[in-house]
Amino acid sequence: TAARDKRIKAIVSQVGGMGWGSNYGHALTDWQSKGGQRARGRLDYPSPALKEVGELRGGMIWEKLARFQPIEDASMIKNAASLFIVAQNEELLNNKYHSLAAYEKITTEKEYIEIPNIKHYDIYGGSARKIATKSAITWFEKYLKGAVSSSD
Repeated sequence: TAARDKRIKAIVSQVGGMGWGSNYGHALTDWQSKGGQRARGRLDYPSPALKEVGELRGGMIWEKLARFQPIEDASMIKNAASLFIVAQNEELLNNKYHSLAAYEKITTEKEYIEIPNIKHYDIYGGSARKIATKSAITWFEKYLKGAVSSSD
């Protein structure tokens, strides 16, 4: 959204997936195939209680995930200060191809914070949550306090 809406002045990405790119070619083909199977009635929607990714409840609609490519828009962010908060021991996404790759495409004010010794979901609890929350609040206060919104 920040790439297309100049009213957005600050964003925070927290352990964010930024799309899939060439490193996921085989997976993308499989995910898109599932969409074709679902459209033909050969594959049903997943049960809400299904666990496909770690301990998360709810199955993935893989063909929709295949279309998720926010990294393609990162270089278009021109007006929003961008903070990326990542887990040092990220096990679901490779930071190099996700948050760091998006961060490197952004030319406006930006910062990259890696919280040490945590995995993806650790950011939602304990001291990691406190660090992430404080960082995000500080970022938004710095770039949004006193910001004048326009009706453009």
